[in-house]
Amino acid sequence: MASSPAELTLATSKFPYRPINEPDSIRLIHLLPASSTEDEVQCELVHTTLMDCADIYEHYTALSYVWGNPFNTKRVWVDRTPVLVTHNLHSVLKDLRHQTRTLQIWADAICINQRDDEEKLKQISMTGRIYSLADHTVIYLELSRLQDAAKFDLWVSSNFDGSQFNTEVADLVLSHT
Repeated sequence: MASSPAELTLATSKFPYRPINEPDSIRLIHLLPASSTEDEVQCELVHTTLMDCADIYEHYTALSYVWGNPFNTKRVWVDRTPVLVTHNLHSVLKDLRHQTRTLQIWADAICINQRDDEEKLKQISMTGRIYSLADHTVIYLELSRLQDAAKFDLWVSSNFDGSQFNTEVADLVLSHT
């Protein structure tokens, strides 16, 4: 029997999450490389602790993005299991993946078991530490209008050090949900 899109989202799917046991445990995504932008998004979910992530060898990138419309979904593969995620998360995963290297990422929609309210409460209370220990944080805007993306790209390329404030760019960024 085929699953409907709503049944395959991580919030409602039967994805086999392993429990988080340690007080500072989190899950990270290993975003696997892809040689083409057309390749499907492939991930592995790994368990670690924030204490381990404080080590200089355990680098990860935290994602900040708007989940978006829960009915506008795309398929990703997590531990060889097809799962639907929002279009926004799918887009950022496609945009971030590398051609040859695995990227270690924390994204709440996948790394937190959305069906387990107790786990969600514990993990959400740790998000400040999760973001502060991340080697990088990516704020994903997905500027959908071509002219908006062009304005933003022009500002970034001409103002790499971030020393100049541009009200038009600020309005553009702040007008996004």
